[in-house]
Amino acid sequence: MSDDLTLLEKALAAAPDNWTTRRSLVERLVTQHRLEEASQALLEAPLIPGDEENLLFTARVLSRTGSGVESAIGLLEDFLRTQPQNAHAHLLLGRICLGQGRVAVARNHIGMAASLDPGINAEEELAGAPAAASLDEPDHGRVVALEGGGEHHERMLIVGEGEAVHAAEKKSDAREKVGALTAAIAVHAAIFFILGLVALTVPVSAPPQLSVSSVAGEEASTVENVQLNKVSRKTSATMSQATPVVSVEAFSPTAVPQIVDPNNNFAMIGATGDAGDFGMSMSGFGDVSNMGAIPAQMRSRCSASQRLKRLRESGGDERAEGAVKKSLDFLASKQNSDGSWGVDAPFACTGLALLAFLGHCETPESAKYGDAVVNGTLYLMAGAKKNKDMMAGPKTAAHGVYEHAIATYALSELFTMTKESGREIPRLDSTLREAVKIIVDGQNKAGGWDYAYRASSARSDLSVGGWQIQALKAAHNTGKKFSGVDKALDKAIKCVKEAQGPNGGFKYVLTEPDGKPSLTGAAVLALQIWNEGDSEHVRKGLAYLDKTFPSPAMSANLYAPYYNMQAYFMEGGKTWDTFNGKFQKKILDAQNADGSWTPANTKLHDYVDGQLINSCWATLMLEVYYRYLPTSDKVQGLKVR
Repeated sequence: MSDDLTLLEKALAAAPDNWTTRRSLVERLVTQHRLEEASQALLEAPLIPGDEENLLFTARVLSRTGSGVESAIGLLEDFLRTQPQNAHAHLLLGRICLGQGRVAVARNHIGMAASLDPGINAEEELAGAPAAASLDEPDHGRVVALEGGGEHHERMLIVGEGEAVHAAEKKSDAREKVGALTAAIAVHAAIFFILGLVALTVPVSAPPQLSVSSVAGEEASTVENVQLNKVSRKTSATMSQATPVVSVEAFSPTAVPQIVDPNNNFAMIGATGDAGDFGMSMSGFGDVSNMGAIPAQMRSRCSASQRLKRLRESGGDERAEGAVKKSLDFLASKQNSDGSWGVDAPFACTGLALLAFLGHCETPESAKYGDAVVNGTLYLMAGAKKNKDMMAGPKTAAHGVYEHAIATYALSELFTMTKESGREIPRLDSTLREAVKIIVDGQNKAGGWDYAYRASSARSDLSVGGWQIQALKAAHNTGKKFSGVDKALDKAIKCVKEAQGPNGGFKYVLTEPDGKPSLTGAAVLALQIWNEGDSEHVRKGLAYLDKTFPSPAMSANLYAPYYNMQAYFMEGGKTWDTFNGKFQKKILDAQNADGSWTPANTKLHDYVDGQLINSCWATLMLEVYYRYLPTSDKVQGLKVR
């Protein structure tokens, strides 16, 4: 047995992507009661297949250890977003939560399991209070048999009935791709069959609609006849809330996953990265077969296993994922009836909230948050139509440049995440084109921006400019040829460089004598996302931040930390490790019980939306570990044009 285990370990080291080998190793470790090692082997998996059997197996093993139980819960929660009718997943999640003392959550899921499967007795399950260690044993019938001898013995695995595979030399071949495609076709056939049954058995009723009417004579950039069709899913009285699937009219009415050509390379936005299957689970796009519809450098945010993998690789605390989910629940609860967030600065708050949801891959097709994302998007688009393409409210006045840039940033990121899915949002393209034009046209000769987009102004405000640069880079990331974007970014970067003071910090305006701690992170990030990450300006800026904030702390205004954390993450290496080691725990510990950050009465610049804005910034800080795909000690998708 020990020899077999050694061979499996060597085989896995040679081919870490081989799930069959990894699972067999885990099963052997479980039989020897080496649960921590088994859990660690699963946590290190580059992918976890998204099918029910493998997903439940993984969750069972992870739930038996303290280090893996939160990962198990996260995997099951994400799986149930796409498979809400799976009784086995509900039951397992309920048992794990019961073992953790989360009785209310356990009752929810066990009750749902019983409603889906009459063979499950909810009362007995809840009365038994099974601990994680008493969960069903994994099936050992699939253990890889080790056979053979001679000099190649330790490199040879016998899989099933006699198929020899050299683990260290194993390559993907045509049979694997054909097999994957065949499986995908079979799955789709099953889905169409099930959908046919649903169509025959479910009574049709007129769906509730939210329409934004067009005005005759206006340009094509307006929002026209956009509707929300809410498709109800089967729920139980035991569930605390429904989880509707939300789609825009132009989306596929049944949201059937696309069959993706296995030879396609979806690397885009200047990024090069793995375009392969990341496994479970796509929280926003549902089935994993849609993974190819996500730009390569954004995919790590769309898989539970990849989010956890990125967290570990970047020094993230496993609590971060739970903190993000709590925050998204808080944000969803604060959305206004018109789709907006906030009171005094609704366009900025709505844009930041959307960015927080998108950072966790919550798109219009997200089962839990799809309504929130679509309604927020429609609010921004309707506002642009009403205000001659400007997305800003009356209370912010000249400060509307912040609101417009943040809203443009959010819509650009949404466009990028949905354009390859075949479910683009109607009029989003034209809305973005006009929104971007306002930013480009509002840039002054020096390359900066002033309040109210006064292009004739000689004043370049770095606080204003930071958001314009983020918005333009997000527009660039869409792959659309928006007029003047690249030229505007080139000019903006020159202006940012000129704003650096002798002390290494960056000035609020060019006429000031020296730099400020509050804006240096914004300037450094701007340089990093437009091909200046290795410049002397960045090095001096980070050194200034190190000196100014030897012990970075939370505050009632998370504006500077929002920028600083991204800037340090972009730099990577020891610089990031040092900052992250000092600051990450402070963010996590500062979260309120309801998922928010800072007190409810927090104000920012006299705006009452302080808590909401701070909560969005804190969420984006915790999502930094997986929002973009890292490579070596730098980050792709932001740094490279």
